[in-house]
Amino acid sequence: TKSALHVSSSSFSSQPTEDQARHLLESAFLCAHSDSCSVESAEYYLKEIVHLQSFCAAGSLYGEEVCEEVVEISEVVATLREKLKSGAEKEVK
Repeated sequence: TKSALHVSSSSFSSQPTEDQARHLLESAFLCAHSDSCSVESAEYYLKEIVHLQSFCAAGSLYGEEVCEEVVEISEVVATLREKLKSGAEKEVK
């Protein structure tokens, strides 16, 4: 079952607005710091953050919180990756 923190099953089909991107980052942060967020949701958020970063790199998405807060976003990515790693280790055991 998917976590209640999981936003949707589809990626952005077009350029996200800054509000959509901010909401995704907030949800990803909550997932990264929640024991109830599933490995599947963590993987989803990780992919979506990378997708958002591609819009920032292309210059088609702006916003201090979304594109310029590199350290904070990197911390969320690292925490999501750790959640994925520990989830994979639990499946192996």
